[in-house]
Amino acid sequence: MGRAALVLLGGLLWAGCAARGGDAGGAPGILQITCNPPDTSILIDGERLGIVGGWRGGAIPLTPGRHQVELTRAGYYPYLLDLEVAAGGTQRLTLELIPRLDEIDDLDPQEGEVEGPAAPPH
Repeated sequence: MGRAALVLLGGLLWAGCAARGGDAGGAPGILQITCNPPDTSILIDGERLGIVGGWRGGAIPLTPGRHQVELTRAGYYPYLLDLEVAAGGTQRLTLELIPRLDEIDDLDPQEGEVEGPAAPPH
């Protein structure tokens, strides 16, 4: 493979890893996500990028600019966020998705109350 082809291939690989919407100028920024549950799906600017646990350290390269982030998982409320990524910077996002109430199995169908430990005596 010639030098020109290698340079072109390297440029395409870098662009594919770094460009995820936003402005085209500047060095890529990083969105670092820590989420529970770790098998939560990530969508950035409408593009599904896999699950949080599938990215090494939860670090996702993004072009500088505004991005829409959506984290979803069956049985949980989705998390939506618009954020600004700076060139060469790192945005950290740590969260725990909230289970949907209609997915909780501990509801008593007779009384509509959540079963749990007994209240302490007064």
